[in-house]
Amino acid sequence: MQKGVLTDIKEEKTIRRALNKVLKLRGFEKVRANIEGFDTPSRLTKPQEDISYVPDITAVKRGGKSYFEIAVKSSRIQEIISKWRLLSELARLRHGKFYLLVPRGNYAFVRRTLDAHPIEAEVLKL
Repeated sequence: MQKGVLTDIKEEKTIRRALNKVLKLRGFEKVRANIEGFDTPSRLTKPQEDISYVPDITAVKRGGKSYFEIAVKSSRIQEIISKWRLLSELARLRHGKFYLLVPRGNYAFVRRTLDAHPIEAEVLKL
């Protein structure tokens, strides 16, 4: 499991639940996840910054690369927004989607954050 500069390490069972509940059912391939037993997604660095991010999950469907983040409440709003914007833009450029996978109790936080900032993401409850 890798830790990016601003990437919180999520609970492994939450990522595994996302893999089983979302990715398997939707037909994604070439899955990489930031947990043991999977290849780790590539570390992403914003241009002209010394900040790196590791997505929770990446996968391919119909040739497009999608990015998945387990979205949980945090006091580091600006850092989360920066990461989500980067992943959203990369997904768009690579003909994929950016998914926010929201565990119970975090949905209102995610909706407020997305309503306040122009980030293109599909929100799925876990």
